[in-house]
Amino acid sequence: MLILNHQEVIYCQVVRPKLGKFNKLPGLTYHHRLFCQVESYQIGEYKVAVNRARQIFDAAEQRLIFLLVEEPTGYSIWCEDSQLISVQEFESKFAAKTEIPLNQKSTNFVEPMRQSGSVSRRSKSVTQDVAKVLC
Repeated sequence: MLILNHQEVIYCQVVRPKLGKFNKLPGLTYHHRLFCQVESYQIGEYKVAVNRARQIFDAAEQRLIFLLVEEPTGYSIWCEDSQLISVQEFESKFAAKTEIPLNQKSTNFVEPMRQSGSVSRRSKSVTQDVAKVLC
């Protein structure tokens, strides 16, 4: 468990796609590792936050990295999670490779996708499912 200042970390948004969850979650990066927020505490609850972070760290049998981040408005506990990816990386991996004109009167949107040749049929359906979730 590490105790850090908020200036030592980079805040970002993350998703956990391996569990089928595409909701954006608060996250942070520290030494090229992604963390998700576990709990947060008010500014006057430093000792409570430290004790709780120790409990969580011990309960995980010290196999995970936990951060206690001192922020301007309080303290937050963060846990490393290897299943997280940043929203930017997620969107770049799963974004459609070609643009499909959606304002056409034609109802056949599948044919232009098939003709592009850059995406397999399987990954197209996955991309469409992801797009539905994000929109």
